[in-house]
Amino acid sequence: MRLGSKASSSGRRPPRAERKRIGHPADSPGPIFDELKQTPLVHEALAQLYELTGLRAKLCPATSPKSKIHFGIRDAAFCRQGAALPGGCPVCLRLQTQLSRRLEAKLKAHQLCCPAGIIHLAVPVVVAGKHIATIMGGKARLEMPSPARFACCCRQLGRHENNGRRRLLRRAFFATPVVSRTELSAAIRLLQTLAQLFALALRHPGAGKEPVPEPARVAAAKEFVRAHLAEPTTTRQAAQIAGVTSAHFCRLFRRSTGKTFHDYLAAQRVEAAQEALSRTLKPVGEIALAVGFQSIPDFNRVFKRRTKIAPSQYRRQHYRAAAT
Repeated sequence: MRLGSKASSSGRRPPRAERKRIGHPADSPGPIFDELKQTPLVHEALAQLYELTGLRAKLCPATSPKSKIHFGIRDAAFCRQGAALPGGCPVCLRLQTQLSRRLEAKLKAHQLCCPAGIIHLAVPVVVAGKHIATIMGGKARLEMPSPARFACCCRQLGRHENNGRRRLLRRAFFATPVVSRTELSAAIRLLQTLAQLFALALRHPGAGKEPVPEPARVAAAKEFVRAHLAEPTTTRQAAQIAGVTSAHFCRLFRRSTGKTFHDYLAAQRVEAAQEALSRTLKPVGEIALAVGFQSIPDFNRVFKRRTKIAPSQYRRQHYRAAAT
């Protein structure tokens, strides 16, 4: 049965682009996904799932895959053999894309079956109603493999010849693990529990792990910003201080701090302006230039975007509070 999204007030299903904005994040995985993927909890839990159930599982971005999601040495032998065929096997990517689209419509566990009888699963990791990541996996079957099913599968793959590659494909086909419906249902519930555990790890990032020291290159860039806050500073200058290329610096800084260098610089300048507004009666324009903004309109725009109020209003609220 094809799942649909919740109907709009007019009774018509919203267009795909709108559904993506509602239930699906941007194409880029982002720092939150990177943080979760690097958590030891994820690697250990998915490895233990494989040892316990024989099901493969991998944490993936909450976006439709542009290419087939590989499971490495843990992938089903039949899928590995299919990928090695001339032209590869397009079935896995097609099913993974279909599962991603179903998740766009409804954030719940979904499963599909390929022509070879192999089950594919997708379980969303949801934090505060937002789809952060997807656990993709499965790669087992619910029924015993049969020669008829293998022949049908070969026809769909376009493999009619009886050669060495076909023998390898046949051996891998019949080696795919078989699970009962009860075992599959239990495995899906376990994946859902893991997804909830991963979401909990994001909501409480400090629980159960030691703080990660800040990379020296990032620390050097931050120190440079604090020492030269009033001066125009570019990403290229910060990268030179860190001793890396601009592209590498941007990736390193975002992975370490969860924000871009430009956002960090703006936050530092606004924070310095807040301190001056709450403790001095210097003109707003003078404070804006002192913390590194090149114009008053630019300062007002950035300050209001980050604090939700204008600089003059911030002073009225916080300077009086400091004086009492």
